[in-house]
This record gives sequence, structure tokens and C-alpha cells, in this order.
Amino acid sequence: MNIAQQDSSPLCLVFPFDGILAARFNFIRTYDFSNVQRDIEREYRWDLGKVQTVTEQARAFYSCFLLSAPDEFLSPSPEVDKFWHAFILRTREYRAFCDQAFGWFLDHFPEDDKTKLQIGLDSSKRLHQLLFGQDMHLSAFSASCIAPGCGGGGDCYGGTCAASLNMTQLQ
Repeated sequence: MNIAQQDSSPLCLVFPFDGILAARFNFIRTYDFSNVQRDIEREYRWDLGKVQTVTEQARAFYSCFLLSAPDEFLSPSPEVDKFWHAFILRTREYRAFCDQAFGWFLDHFPEDDKTKLQIGLDSSKRLHQLLFGQDMHLSAFSASCIAPGCGGGGDCYGGTCAASLNMTQLQ
């Protein structure tokens, strides 16, 4: 079975697979995240367009986890990380999602080490490009970074100046 884009979803894999992986991928692709969307809309005051964009980025990120090597360290964009945090707070729903999507509970390990964070971001971008045939969008950096040494006004990842992580915003 070759997973192909058949609706308006931006998710489209570029290699064939079947069986349980296809079922899990399709589960992630079609999962109803409306509870999480309402939570992040209230918490962060995001407009509907941003909520939908981040939801699709989260779908892609979870799909990357599903299809990544077991020991591969992946990091989400800042907005997907906020989405993930909101989802985790819905513990029963998140646990059921993980069981169905991965067959195991996907733990979230915050990472403060800049080197490991960069490795995780690079791995996420590489895997996203491989799986979906397009760059992973890290399009929603904070416009008012106030990380130490940054000076403000630049791209920011969780309080760390993106320039210090050697990151660039992908379009």
C-alpha cells in the first residue's frame, strides 16, 4: 500500500508500507484533535489558522516518531511542543492515542542541552524531509525572543536564541 495524499491533508509519505504501520499512520492522520485544539486556542490565544497549522505539524511530528528508529532523538518545533504539552495534560486521551498510534506510551523528555536539542531538531527535519518529501516547517518562532545574549527581536526556541542553535527558519 502506498500512502498518498487523497484529501486536503498536507501529509503525504514518499515510500510504500502496509499493515500495522499503515493503520497507525492513518490513525494519526485522521485523529480528532479538537479537544487539544480548543485547549491551545484558549491557552495561547492562537487564531483558527494557526491552531490548524500547528495541528497538522503535530500530526507530521507524531508520524515521524512512529516511523523513526527506536533510539532516534527527535525534537518538535516550539509550537508543536506547546501542542504536545497540552495533549499530555489530557492524560487518558493522550494514553489512548499513544496506544493506538504507537503501541506504547510516548514519553516527553524536556531537553535543556543545546547540543542534544540541535541534534533532535536536525533529526526531525531530516526524517520529515525523507517521509514527506518536504521541509519541516519551523514557521512559528517567537517574534520577540528575549533569551540571554540574544538582544530580542529574533527567532527563539523555548527561551534559547535560535541563532545560538544554528537554526534557520524554513519556508
